[in-house]
Amino acid sequence: RQTARLPRGFADALEDPDFAAAMGARIQKAALDDIAQWLDQGLMFGHVAINASPAELRDPTYAACLLDELQM
Repeated sequence: RQTARLPRGFADALEDPDFAAAMGARIQKAALDDIAQWLDQGLMFGHVAINASPAELRDPTYAACLLDELQM
């Protein structure tokens, strides 16, 4: 299995935990907004996966915040 490679500058930027968490939050919000639109339009879908960075997973509030967003 071949893995995707990120451009060097982008991969280096993700080494910054603050940047990685901010990028992850933005991607998560976009995905959840898309899901809300699909549901509003009556579109059924299977599963949606969102990757989380190690910086996000180290945040003790990450899971609770994600669950709060899913409740909206």
